[in-house]
Amino acid sequence: SITRELYGVTKEQLRCQIEQLVRTLVRTKDYDGAAALARESLDKEKQRVGFDATAVMFWANLLSFVYRSGRNRAQAAQMLEEGVKLCRQEFGEGEETASAVSELGLLYQEMGRLEKAMVLFQEALALRLELFGREDAETCAALARLGRVLMTMQDFSRAAQYFREVLAMTRTRVGDDHPETADALWDLAAVFVKSGQFVKAAPVYEEALAIYYKEKAIFSCADSRVPQVMLELGAVYEELGDVPKACAMVEEALELSRSSLGAEHVTTGYAIESMEHLYTLLGRYKEALVLSLESLALKKAAAALRGKQHSKGLQWALTSLGLLYMKLQRFDAARATLEEALATATALGRRRLEETMAVMAHLALAYHELGQRQAAVELSTEALEICRTELFDHDGMACASFCLGTLLSACSKYDRAAELLEHAAAIWQRMGDNESLAMCLRSLAEALLRHGDGDRAQAVTDAATA
Repeated sequence: SITRELYGVTKEQLRCQIEQLVRTLVRTKDYDGAAALARESLDKEKQRVGFDATAVMFWANLLSFVYRSGRNRAQAAQMLEEGVKLCRQEFGEGEETASAVSELGLLYQEMGRLEKAMVLFQEALALRLELFGREDAETCAALARLGRVLMTMQDFSRAAQYFREVLAMTRTRVGDDHPETADALWDLAAVFVKSGQFVKAAPVYEEALAIYYKEKAIFSCADSRVPQVMLELGAVYEELGDVPKACAMVEEALELSRSSLGAEHVTTGYAIESMEHLYTLLGRYKEALVLSLESLALKKAAAALRGKQHSKGLQWALTSLGLLYMKLQRFDAARATLEEALATATALGRRRLEETMAVMAHLALAYHELGQRQAAVELSTEALEICRTELFDHDGMACASFCLGTLLSACSKYDRAAELLEHAAAIWQRMGDNESLAMCLRSLAEALLRHGDGDRAQAVTDAATA
């Protein structure tokens, strides 16, 4: 206000200052104040004689941003609907209308209204094609948005078709070695992963990674994408059964992410978790433990910064650490960590019921290893009863069945133990969780052997080995 009185200010400068203030209010979570300021600016612009439609759209989009930030997507959609209507009136089928339609489509995609988003993206694509032709960057972006919606709808075949078209158009427009070509390859690889086509995904990821490596010194946009693509490629190598190759890729991604993005960047966090997981698969538990403790420290710091005492990420990190302590036979540490994980998971409520049941089951095993069999049986029985009514055939049910089966086997109740272990094995087999399935089959073989059924125990052992 003082600046405006003393020196005057252009409409563009004033707009920029108000936008900065609105975004600052959003960052401080003062959504009501931000919305009031943006709404006031929008109303003033509408009241001008011969108002500027572009300016009206600017304030409408800013107000929509405020509503989206405050999780009020219904009001955000209402604002963007009004904006699209205004664009149709003022600009016809021009670029402004195409942009407004795309923005509304993205919001409906966020809201899970995928059919509505598809219609809007198809309209935006038609406008782009009419305005700019097939080789334009905006046309490629419109095609890619359609591909992503189809991928969310699990129509992987059509999504791949769109992404292949985007890739061909991008190669023609910018060449084979440009980061935009790598982006198009990345989208195509992602749809292969989503559809379980890991053999197809690997070479596409590798080509994208080679481009990012080559161009990252020239195109700054590639710098953060290199470790991200490496992490996804490492996951593909793991799915293909080449865990050492996955480990080498993720180790490089972690080193690069630490150096280029920093220790607290979200990609670094993902890299730490991935590396911990792979070290665990390879039996390198002590190295995994170091990373697990680092991951937990980052999760606690992030939760404290956000003002939240509990979060899914924190519960996951505590559970992962507790399981590592179990593998290292540090059962006292495992019990304390899993009890903290259970308290965190319980605080998250029924939204995270499956994770809560899994933590209860693992904690029951820790009690068993410490000789607290009564507590172990009570906790795993409680988890199993909840799972029977809430989570039938989920991972939590498998964990609870496995833990109670293992405990009953130790108590010489072999028939009931075998029944529970077979149920857990069936769930994990349907889920494709071979690591958990092998562990469960070994426990089942041990129970059968103790019960005197040696032939069946050998067959189950062979299945576990396979």
